[in-house]
Amino acid sequence: MNTETAGKLQTLLSSGIVDGKRRDKLSPDERSWFSKPPHGAIVVASLCHWRDQTDEMKKYLEKMADVFKNASGCKVAFPYVVACTHRDVFLRKSCRTAVEDIGNRKCPQQQGDD
Repeated sequence: MNTETAGKLQTLLSSGIVDGKRRDKLSPDERSWFSKPPHGAIVVASLCHWRDQTDEMKKYLEKMADVFKNASGCKVAFPYVVACTHRDVFLRKSCRTAVEDIGNRKCPQQQGDD
């Protein structure tokens, strides 16, 4: 995690950001008066990256943990959890987007409702 990314994460944690805002569009001075800082975070990591790039992933997660520890100026512990997934493998094997694979299906009860 570079300094710019750490700054964007700190902005996200310390100020209210409009829901759905893309993380690559965050700026340190951007705030929303309609949103509050998050109560916690879920970090999703790729198991393939963990397996293939263990040292880099450890460094990345350590830097992320430092940002979380300082999220409130060291006043309050910021809760977070790290979850690992094989989603990248699934998407690579399926050769389609996740929406096409899992998001566009109707429940069996709704199929006759068209």
